[in-house]
Amino acid sequence: MEKTVRACTLEDESEAEIVCSILKEQDIPYILKRMEDSAYDGLYVSQGPWGFIEAPVGYVDSIVQILKDVKESRTDGESPNSAFSTNGKSRVIKVIEIGVPVALLVATVILLISYINLRRTFDRYVGRQSVSWSWVAAEKAMVGKLRTTGQVRYKDYDRNYNNIYEESNIYSIDGKRVTTYYDKNENHVNESFVEKEINGNLISEGEDKNENGNYEHLTVYYSPTEYVEYIEKNDDGRADEAIVHNDGKERVIDLRAFLFNGQP
Repeated sequence: MEKTVRACTLEDESEAEIVCSILKEQDIPYILKRMEDSAYDGLYVSQGPWGFIEAPVGYVDSIVQILKDVKESRTDGESPNSAFSTNGKSRVIKVIEIGVPVALLVATVILLISYINLRRTFDRYVGRQSVSWSWVAAEKAMVGKLRTTGQVRYKDYDRNYNNIYEESNIYSIDGKRVTTYYDKNENHVNESFVEKEINGNLISEGEDKNENGNYEHLTVYYSPTEYVEYIEKNDDGRADEAIVHNDGKERVIDLRAFLFNGQP
């Protein structure tokens, strides 16, 4: 090592450990000297500094700045050797920034699927008890109206007159939304649905290709250009992938890899 000069003094052993660890990380050459040296016969001089650091002249400014940062961080109550150092904090913040939205997306799709299934069951088996039904030949549909107000709540279309409804519409009680369920192969099981506002704006839509109650493709709309697609690949009722659309831009999120670590 080239000739050294005194770069800084250290108040206590803790400060010395922190500064030295940073110097090692940055490959800065130094010599740590304590006041308990032979000049004092091994006695600690309590009224003076704990020790000092010597280093080549070219590193003095860097060491002084490091010591300044350490003192400021200790004053603020932050330990540079803590597991939550600056780099650690940034990693944690990054995980939180990514993890929370992804968790919310997963929770949203699970709740939405549960809500859709429960509402469909309620509408079909409970809500219809207060509805009067009539066949409207012009529409080829059974129309259900509320007995109390005459408001249309249901329209079930049987266009080929085989007593199987290829399309069933459920209108919200406030008249602002309609959910349409499709049974295109006419096996009494719905393979898809579309939920819209009466003015035509999409709210959500889903597709259950194998007709087992799990939507392999579910889309939730926030506006015509802002929507999220949830893709289920393993047919286990949990979305594997989310595709976030925002004004023509797409962002793909691997939900299973992030939240479940690839585990079913």
